[in-house]
Amino acid sequence: MKIYRYIIFCLIAVFLSFTLSKVQAAIISPTPIDYHLPYPGLIPDHPLYRIKKIRDWLLVNLTRNELRKIELHLIFADKKLVMGDVLFKKRNTKLSIETFFEAETELSSAVSQLSLFSESQIPPTGLADKLELSVQKHEEVINSVLSEVTDLQQLDKLKQSLSINHKAYSQIQLIKK
Repeated sequence: MKIYRYIIFCLIAVFLSFTLSKVQAAIISPTPIDYHLPYPGLIPDHPLYRIKKIRDWLLVNLTRNELRKIELHLIFADKKLVMGDVLFKKRNTKLSIETFFEAETELSSAVSQLSLFSESQIPPTGLADKLELSVQKHEEVINSVLSEVTDLQQLDKLKQSLSINHKAYSQIQLIKK
């Protein structure tokens, strides 16, 4: 009878130790932004990437619908963010940081287009919120990379990217008011 109690006590202790460690891990780690990034396709170190850039440029510049243009800028910004992350994991730091910078300028273009659109018309519900989530996700990814960069020039370029990100965030807050 004592053996059964001892076994049950040990099982409960093991169970509680696993659940408490999971709770502690959840408390310590920051909550990630719940925003799903798209698959990037070809990344900048691929030989056919230039064709993709031309296609993207044509799509943006030949689109007449302003809402579609905002969505295209947002999609391209998110894809470039993922490309930068992939390149960083491949240890191609210089190209990665350039791609992060392009992602932030693309995101800034989306926010600027939304600002122009909201001056003349009421933007669809949820679009500003979607852009805000994207800006927050961009900041999260760039901050995760920021701690691993050691070169001062590349660090400065990443900080410029974050500066563009913060300007886009403040512009979205003005649009949402």
